[in-house]
Amino acid sequence: MTKISKQEIDHLAQLARLELSPAEKALYRQHLAEILGYVEKVQKVKDTEKTKPALKNVVSADKVEESKAKAEDLLAGAPEKQDGYIKVRAIL
Repeated sequence: MTKISKQEIDHLAQLARLELSPAEKALYRQHLAEILGYVEKVQKVKDTEKTKPALKNVVSADKVEESKAKAEDLLAGAPEKQDGYIKVRAIL
């Protein structure tokens, strides 16, 4: 795991204009070390051309299902209708 010094955490906090307690500094020091360790692992991977992706995009055909309720039946329950549409109050 990558080591991060207390001075580096103090410097980062100063750059970000953060006032951190000693407990927060210790926590962020640990978290940043873990993140940088992960980045080092990723950087070691060189040849990715031969690897196969684990996930693929899956596309399915759109299906239009006919509704059992007809438009007239739906409009019958609307309090106000106009030209085959439900009339609502303008909001703009």
